[in-house]
Amino acid sequence: MIGLCIVYVLAGLVFAAVAVLSASDPGNPKRWANAGFWGLFAVSFLFGDNLGDFGNGILVLAMVVLAGTVGLGIGQPADNRTRDRRVWRENWATDLCPALAIPVVTVIGSLTLKKIAIDGRALFDPAQTTLISLAIGMLIALSWRACCYINLYRQRSRRAQADGPFGWRHCCRRCWQR
Repeated sequence: MIGLCIVYVLAGLVFAAVAVLSASDPGNPKRWANAGFWGLFAVSFLFGDNLGDFGNGILVLAMVVLAGTVGLGIGQPADNRTRDRRVWRENWATDLCPALAIPVVTVIGSLTLKKIAIDGRALFDPAQTTLISLAIGMLIALSWRACCYINLYRQRSRRAQADGPFGWRHCCRRCWQR
C-alpha cells in the first residue's frame, strides 16, 4: 500500500537535491551552511522513523544552531538568470500551469485514489489520499518546471534544432515557441 512514508521519502529527496544545489552555488558565501541545513532536513525526512524522537530532536536543534549562529545566505544570480526571469514573466503559462496542476491533481486524486484497489486491497492508504495526491501534484509541477528549464538550457546552447519533433518539446509546448 502506498502511504505517507512514500511522501516523506519524496520530500527528503527534494530537500537532498536542494542541499546539493546549495553546496554547488559559488555565488553564495554561506553555501555550506545552507547545504548543511537542507541536508539535515533531508536526513530528518529520509531517516526520521529510524532516528526516533530523540534523534529528530537533535537534528532540529542542530538546524536551529546552524541557522541561528552561522545563518543562511542567498547566492548572487548570474547575469543570464535575469534574462531568463524576464523570459519566464513573458510566458504566464509557464508559471500558471504548474501552479494550477497542484490543486487540480490534489482534488482529483483525493476523489479517485481511495477507489483504486488490486485484488480487493486498496493501493493507496485511504486515510492519506489527500497528502499522497498533493505529493503527486507537486511532482507533476516540478516535472513541468524542469521540462521548461531544460528547454531554456537547450535554447541557450542552440541544441533545440537537433531534437526535431521528439523529446521534451511536447511536454511544455509554450516554452518551445520562443
